[in-house]
Amino acid sequence: LLDKLAEDHTFAADTLGVFGTPTLVFPEEQAVFVRLPQIPPPDESLAVFAEVRHLAERRQYIQEIKRPQRPGK
Repeated sequence: LLDKLAEDHTFAADTLGVFGTPTLVFPEEQAVFVRLPQIPPPDESLAVFAEVRHLAERRQYIQEIKRPQRPGK
């Protein structure tokens, strides 16, 4: 098991540029790092996943989306 984990990690880092978790890898090696400050409600979880997948697979020109943090928050 440890050998397989090491192999997967090496592939992810060396081939896909993975640098942290959670990183999702979709077909055609489309990898995206996702940072969620909180877990989506259960009734939204599938939609959130589908939307992230859509961006990763079909909008490859989008490199990053980030919400600025307001001062004092």
